[in-house]
Amino acid sequence: MSSLLFEATIEELKLGFRREGRRRLCLCCGFETEAGLVYPAEGRFYEAERYMEAHIEEEHGGMLRFLLALDRSATGLTGTHKRLLELSAQGLSDDQLQKEMGIGSSSTIRNHRFALREKERQARLFLAVMELMAAQGAKAAPASGGSGVAAGAAGNPKEKHGREELASLFPLGTDGPLSRYPSRSKPLKLVLDVIAEHFAYGEIYTEQQVNDLLEPVYADYALLRRSLVDYGYLERKKDGSEYWRLARRKEDDAVDRRKELQELAKEIKVEAGIYCIRNLKNDKRLVESTPNLKKLNGLKLSLDMGSHMNRQLQKDWTAIGEDSFAFEVLEKLKRPETGPFDEKRELKKLKEKWLQELMPFGDRGYNSDKERPEE
Repeated sequence: MSSLLFEATIEELKLGFRREGRRRLCLCCGFETEAGLVYPAEGRFYEAERYMEAHIEEEHGGMLRFLLALDRSATGLTGTHKRLLELSAQGLSDDQLQKEMGIGSSSTIRNHRFALREKERQARLFLAVMELMAAQGAKAAPASGGSGVAAGAAGNPKEKHGREELASLFPLGTDGPLSRYPSRSKPLKLVLDVIAEHFAYGEIYTEQQVNDLLEPVYADYALLRRSLVDYGYLERKKDGSEYWRLARRKEDDAVDRRKELQELAKEIKVEAGIYCIRNLKNDKRLVESTPNLKKLNGLKLSLDMGSHMNRQLQKDWTAIGEDSFAFEVLEKLKRPETGPFDEKRELKKLKEKWLQELMPFGDRGYNSDKERPEE
C-alpha cells in the first residue's frame, strides 16, 4: 500500500488525495494532477481536483470501497463488519441487512452496529492519546542541568524541532500565510495551535466570519475550518450557523474521562469462577472457567461477531439468536485471606467438579470429550 495512505489525515483519507503545493496526489496509487491545468476525459475537461475525484471513483471504486477492501491488519475490521458497512452505505434497514447477510437476527445486526460504534469511540480516544503524547513530549522541559538561562540556551530538542517545523510551515512568521497543509498529525497539531489563536474565547462566529479569518492563512480555508472542528479547537452547531472556540479540547476531556474509568476499574473487585452458557431450547451447556467473571459480556460480543472458539456453540448461537441463550455463574472461586494461593490450579479443580456434576458432553453440552472426567 502507498505510504501516502498511512501518513494521511482523516480529512485527506475522506477526499482520497493530498494537496502538496500545486500537486494533487492520489492516496491509493500515487497518481498526480496539477492545479491550474485541465484534463480531458470522455469529451469533457476537468480541473485538477475534479479530475482526481473522477480518477479515484473510476480506478478505485471510491474511497469507501477502497478502504473496506484493505485487509484486517490495516483497518482492524472483520469480514462481517466490512460487509455490514458496505451494505449500510446502501441504506438498507436492519431487517434487510440480516436477510442479505444471512446471520442471526435483526438484534444481531444491532449488536454488530454497537461493536462498530465502540471501535469508533476507541479510535477517537487512541488518536487523542497519541496526539497528547506527542504534544506532551514537545512541551516537556529539559530533564536536568544548569540554571534556567543555561537550560533555555541549550533548548529542548523536541521544542527546537517544533519551532523549525513551524518556521518551514509559516515562512513569513506565524502571523503570515501557511505554506502547505501538513500531512502528518504532529505538525498539523502545531499549525492548529497557532491558527486557533485567531479566535477569541467566548465569541460566536458565523461560518462566513470563520472563513474570512482563515482565508488569509491558507487558500483552502474550508479544510482548515474542518480541521479545527475535527481536532476539537472549535465547536459548531449542526447546521454550521455558529462557531466558537473551546476553552478545552474535547479530546482532552475524553482522555481524562478514560483515566478516571481506569482508576475506577482498579478499585472494582475481580472475581474468578465457573460459568456456563446454556441453550434454553435444548438445555445444552458449555462449562468454562475465567479469572474475571466481569468479562462475560465480552464473550457475548464475540458470539455476536461470530468469533467464539467453540464452533458448535457459535453455530447454534448464529442459527437461533442470542435470546435463546443464558449466561449463568455456577460458582465463584473463594480466595483465602492469607497464605499462598494457586488460582489457576484451583480454577481447574473447580471446573472439573462442575464438569462431573453437569456432564456437558455430546447431546448434553458443548464441551469437548477430551475434558470428560475420568471414571
